[in-house]
Amino acid sequence: MEGMKGGGLIMNIEKYVSAKVELYHAENLINHYSSGSAFILSNYASLTIRNLEIYNMVGNGPENDGLFYHSHDSSFITLNVNGLRLNNLRQESKRDSTIIFIDYKNIATFENVEVINCGGYQTSLIYQQGDSLVRLTNFQVDGYKSILPKELIGYVSDDINDVLFRMRNTRFHLINSEIKNIRACDECKKEPNPYDNVQKGVILLVEGYNTILFNNTTFDNLYGDIGVIMVYTKLDVYNNTIKNSYLKDGFFFMDELRSTSGLYTIEDSTFENNTSDCGSIFHLEYLERYTGSTIICNNSLFRNNTAKRFGGAVYSVGEFNNYHFTMTNNKFINNHALQGSSLYGYSRESLPVVSNLRELESVKGNVATNPTSMRLVNNTYNNHKISLLSGDTLPDIICELYDDYNNLRTFETDINNAKYDDFALISVEINDTYNTKLLGQVQNYCWSDNCIFPAAKVIGNPGVYSLKFFFETYGPYLKFKKNYIDIQLEIQECDTVDHIYQSVESPILKSCYKPKCVPACNNSGKCINNNVCNCNNTKFTGKYCNEHEQLKRNEIIDMLIDLVTSLLIFSTFLIIIITIFLRDHPNIKGGGTDFLIIILVGSIISLTYVLYLTIERTVLRCYQMYLLNNTGFSLVFGSIYVKSYRIYKIYFRHRTLRIRNNKYYMYMTIILITLYHWILALLWIVFDTFSLESHLTTDYKEFQKCHYPPTKNLSTIFNFVVLMAGFIISYNIRHVEKKYKENLGIPVYTYTIFMIIIEFINTQNDINIKVLDLFNALGTIINTSVILYYLFIKKFYDIYFSRLNNQGSRVIVFNSSLQKNQNYNNSSSPIDSPGLSRRRINNIEKQSCNSSNSSVNSPPLGLLRIKLHDINRSNEYISSTSSSPYASKNQLINTRNNSINS
Repeated sequence: MEGMKGGGLIMNIEKYVSAKVELYHAENLINHYSSGSAFILSNYASLTIRNLEIYNMVGNGPENDGLFYHSHDSSFITLNVNGLRLNNLRQESKRDSTIIFIDYKNIATFENVEVINCGGYQTSLIYQQGDSLVRLTNFQVDGYKSILPKELIGYVSDDINDVLFRMRNTRFHLINSEIKNIRACDECKKEPNPYDNVQKGVILLVEGYNTILFNNTTFDNLYGDIGVIMVYTKLDVYNNTIKNSYLKDGFFFMDELRSTSGLYTIEDSTFENNTSDCGSIFHLEYLERYTGSTIICNNSLFRNNTAKRFGGAVYSVGEFNNYHFTMTNNKFINNHALQGSSLYGYSRESLPVVSNLRELESVKGNVATNPTSMRLVNNTYNNHKISLLSGDTLPDIICELYDDYNNLRTFETDINNAKYDDFALISVEINDTYNTKLLGQVQNYCWSDNCIFPAAKVIGNPGVYSLKFFFETYGPYLKFKKNYIDIQLEIQECDTVDHIYQSVESPILKSCYKPKCVPACNNSGKCINNNVCNCNNTKFTGKYCNEHEQLKRNEIIDMLIDLVTSLLIFSTFLIIIITIFLRDHPNIKGGGTDFLIIILVGSIISLTYVLYLTIERTVLRCYQMYLLNNTGFSLVFGSIYVKSYRIYKIYFRHRTLRIRNNKYYMYMTIILITLYHWILALLWIVFDTFSLESHLTTDYKEFQKCHYPPTKNLSTIFNFVVLMAGFIISYNIRHVEKKYKENLGIPVYTYTIFMIIIEFINTQNDINIKVLDLFNALGTIINTSVILYYLFIKKFYDIYFSRLNNQGSRVIVFNSSLQKNQNYNNSSSPIDSPGLSRRRINNIEKQSCNSSNSSVNSPPLGLLRIKLHDINRSNEYISSTSSSPYASKNQLINTRNNSINS
């Protein structure tokens, strides 16, 4: 049949023609282009079929075109089929299509029919238009598939609904048939359904006035939301079997609030192994008291049916359902549900009229109802009275729900399965909101087998009021009448002797309460108000008297220290400028200009350390203070040490020094002393061994103190070694120093004494930080001042007065010249030439000035002879040492002895 382009592949009958087809077999009737209808009838035609088989038929017709049978253009077409087998019929059209199309007011009778593995993309088995009659007897459907959800038997409409039979203003009989494995869930979800929001019925969905009969028919393995949904329809179910199906809201569904109604008559039927959420067979919600809907069920068997929640077989929760629902001589065997194994109703009074109700009630849990009352759990409040003070919280009010059979009603306990609608919300309110107020949480939810009302805080004026504990929502249950409890509340007068009566939570209503501090006040503090502690007469402070008062710094002393330190820093910078300006002067050059500058830089760093002593400690500042203090020490006393050591070597060592190598070792000594402290501080940073520690003064005031690791003792010992070495060397050259310009001993002695004092004070934990900082600041200031005076200011003073003296006499000129030569030749040595001493020159100057009869240019002959002799001796000494900037010890001694003998 390849190449067919129109319908009527077997027969096209019209104009009152009657035809009969008997014992007919056809295969591979294929039309990929247009209608592939096997039979087309019109214009009052009639067709009788006996024992016909068709295998493998394909069509692609227009919308609503029937693949096997199609009637049109007539109201009185008759089709009579007895013995039909359709196997593998498929509509390829993507549009709405069907296998059998019955037009308006046609009559179609099918007996002994098998439909196997048929379907299409959006394809119904039978389209039945209005006022037609379709009677199906021994009608078996197996493996029918539509990619998009589509009615098995329906009518032409624009929407799509996942239902087997959909009728409107028709008559439909289904007799001696079997329908199974229909609308499997996975098959329905292969393609998206644009009408997914439409109310779904699985077996029957009817509109208008219909008369439907199911007789001796089996429904097996059906899956969906609802079995039967009707409006203004009479449904008779006789001797049917519904089994092995899952229908979420039961097989028969009715709720007049959702526009469903009808007349149900069920007799001699069996309902077995079906499951649902509520009421696997009957799911009846609200019915009006004066409605025309009725449900009659007689002589039927309910066995092994299960509901996940309520009503294993019957779920009837309308308040007036007992007026419309009767069940006579029915058997309930081994049905199960969470509540109401066989029967679940709104109340015992509203249960269906069941002939054997007492028999069902005799088995505990077999019959249950919606909660009808709430009861208090704690017997203390069974007298419904609570007394408290303004500001107190309500006690725990716990209630439980019970039904008319005294069964405890429970709620969801698995949070993974719970839905929002499953939570029952409970609230508390008070009758007088002008004189009272509820604070805090006033809502809660029920869990497991009880409902705990929120413990709200009550504030208000003394008096008697009424509390109402009630349900706002009911979770899985329906609203019931006794859904609240009233409890009398008395707010007592406040005893101000032991309590505080004041406005706390409200500007109008006062609270009466005992002061309560959480946590409690510590260290003998007194709780004087809520979370307010009085820490007077204690040595502590803070909200709970558990904190020490912070030690305050003495701002005046800190300002004085900052002022003095800043002046010293400025003076040091000025001295650096003067030193650089006078760097070629013998007195400056003889002391080693570069080392003098290093000493001044180290002094500035040490003074910067003093500025840090006047501010609060942090971990970073402690690192900086350590580095500033020890770097300043290294530069100052490293330089003093190497200068002192150089003098010592010149006077007490029997070898000639080389200036270049000697300077290299001197610089390296200072650098190594400085690096020692920096490397130690770097190790502290790497290993994180440094912190701030809290200490207390004798009056329990807290202050922060730098906590150095034990390795700081190595730094202190190292500094002491450097100081002691400088101290010993300075002591050994004490006589030599009197003859030369640099007083190195006094700065070393001063620093040693102060360092010992400061280190001793630092080891005392009971001395507060202000005293420690004061001693450290004063010690550094005094040490720096001593260094500046003896190494710089005194030199500047001598230079100034030597220049004044040079203008007074020739003797001073000679002395100045001698001094200049002397300092020039010893500019690389820390010692002065062993020539004329200051005292001798001053004596000569005095003798010259006192000779009133002589002019400045003509001194006494004897004095001039002495002066010239001494100058010549000094010049001989200078000449003898001019070949080397540093003379050996023997040369210095010989020259000095020759001068004395002369």
